This record gives sequence, structure tokens and C-alpha cells, in this order.
Amino acid sequence: MSRFPMLSAFVLVACGLSLAGACRRNADQEPTTPEESSDQGDGVAGEPAPATGQVEVTAELRPGDQVAITVANGTDGRIELVRALSIEQLDGDEWVELEAVGEVWVRTACSPVDGVLYPEGQGHQCFELPARTQLEVSPWLGTFGDAQCACEQCERVPAGRYRIVAHGCEGQRFESNPVAIRLREDDEDAAEPLPEEE
Repeated sequence: MSRFPMLSAFVLVACGLSLAGACRRNADQEPTTPEESSDQGDGVAGEPAPATGQVEVTAELRPGDQVAITVANGTDGRIELVRALSIEQLDGDEWVELEAVGEVWVRTACSPVDGVLYPEGQGHQCFELPARTQLEVSPWLGTFGDAQCACEQCERVPAGRYRIVAHGCEGQRFESNPVAIRLREDDEDAAEPLPEEE
């Protein structure tokens, strides 16, 4: 169990829960490509990715404790991914999903679709990421509640170590490197890199 308190019920209702790990594409539903995906906002298909032979998720701290996210397909074939990402927190020696975090999607811009940032049901759909392609995802805001693009009903996460998890449509998990978030003495959020492992 996470040692962090849950937000109030109205925040959870307003934001919705990220249930990426439980999502699968319907058998009669064809996956979209990044160009066709309405949650991409700007229609960007991505940038070339190095031929690493792997699917990689990278997290990088930015000022204000926002976490930049890159999802890269370094293989020679397309891969199907669920749009919704998960945020996990290290609790002791166990990684635990933060259920109070709202929607965080694989999207390259925050443009709404018909005035809606997160069209109902689309977070649990699949899309195809072409071979050797990477997407610079709109950052996680480092918050509970509203967690990407807007922070109307949100709350900063406590100090701790966090990671981003992308989910393949066949049940795969692609985990990012961990990032550390701490609080300054004046209660303003600040970020610091993880110490090197010995």
C-alpha cells in the first residue's frame, strides 16, 4: 500500500483514474497510428529513434518538478501501445502505481479534441508506434489529480522516487528510469538527480 494520502473524492471524479495496465484493444477495433491518433493534438508522427532493438521509456526532470517523457521504439518493427501511461512510486523496495494521479497519455501536444483534453475511452485504446520512431510526450506535471497539460485540480506529489510505465497491448511493460523529487525547506518543490548506485 502507498503511504501517501488519497486526494478528495471530487478530484478523483474530475480527473478519472489511469487504468492503463488493465486496458486492451477490442478485437474488432483497429489500432491507430500516431498520425491518426486524436490525442496527439498536433498530429506529429515522431522523430527518428536509434536502432537499440528495444522499446524504451525515458524520464527526465525539468524545473518545477515536471517530468519530460520520451517513448522510443528502437526495434525494426511496429509495436502497439496503450495510450495511457502509469506513474509508479517507490515504496520501500516495491514500486506501487499512484492511483490518485489523473490521466497521462502518450501525446505530443495538449490540444483538446472538441474542447475535451481526454476524450472518454480513448486512453484505453491502442496505437501503433512505427519502427525506429520516438515521441516526445507532454510531461507529467509531478502532481496528483490533474497530471498532464492542465493543473486546475491538482496537488504536488510528496518527495520520493517515481517512474513512468508504458503498456504494450499484449501485456508488456516498459519502465522508465527512476527520477527523484524532493521538497525544499521552504516547502517549494525542487528536483534533484538520483545518486549514482555503488
